[in-house]
Amino acid sequence: MDGRHGRQRSNTRTMLAAAAVDHYDSDDEVAYLLDPITYEPLEDPVCTRYGHTYSRAIVQECIQRRKEDPTCCLPLESHQIVPNLLATYLLSHNNL
Repeated sequence: MDGRHGRQRSNTRTMLAAAAVDHYDSDDEVAYLLDPITYEPLEDPVCTRYGHTYSRAIVQECIQRRKEDPTCCLPLESHQIVPNLLATYLLSHNNL
């Protein structure tokens, strides 16, 4: 893939992420606890080496299919995700 296609895909993902943020009211205090792929509350939240948080099952499925972080499209393998303890704590205290 040449650089142009990579930039186009990155721009598309950036626009989709912005639209997802706009989808939620700024007063929605738990929006940051939603999986950015499914928009459902995070389940067994994990963080990638690039700092993005997802539900474990969702990101593992993405990694299995594409071998990349779904947000930034950089290479990613299953052993490069770790539990997101802060998100787990916040989920338990927001009754999600």
